[in-house]
Amino acid sequence: MTTPGPPEFISQFPLAATLTGAEIFLADQLQNGNFVTRGILGTQILAYISAAIAQAPLASVSATLGTSQDSYLAPGSTPGVTNRYILTPASGGSLILGWYATGVPDNWPNLIINPSVADPIEFGSQASAVQANGFSTANNATVILPPGGSVWIRRANNLWFFS
Repeated sequence: MTTPGPPEFISQFPLAATLTGAEIFLADQLQNGNFVTRGILGTQILAYISAAIAQAPLASVSATLGTSQDSYLAPGSTPGVTNRYILTPASGGSLILGWYATGVPDNWPNLIINPSVADPIEFGSQASAVQANGFSTANNATVILPPGGSVWIRRANNLWFFS
């Protein structure tokens, strides 16, 4: 007899493998509406569990960008491990055409932070020379990360999506 893996709802989160069987069962029952609670408590518990599961430990690197780069891989980062990037743009701003994706599992989140007080970081939609490293945005628009801003990107279906 084989043991079933975590339900789809749970397995999408980076730390799903660390959950106990009881935690997986509780989250699955809450997700499917099979848990009787008073009022909104079940929804609150589900939101709490979802948030806790989604919080992968942040592995950070800091780097200074050039004016333009494609298939960007920050020095010192490891794809699929590093998930927080503190990127200082070049004077006048930086353009990233693609984000290195080899070795990155689906649904892998990356937090990108722009610590600059003056210069933006731009992300070109599907502009990468390597299609699997491209960004997907609404209407193929360029995404601009303003000075002091942050954004999450997530890997899915061979593209990076902003969330």
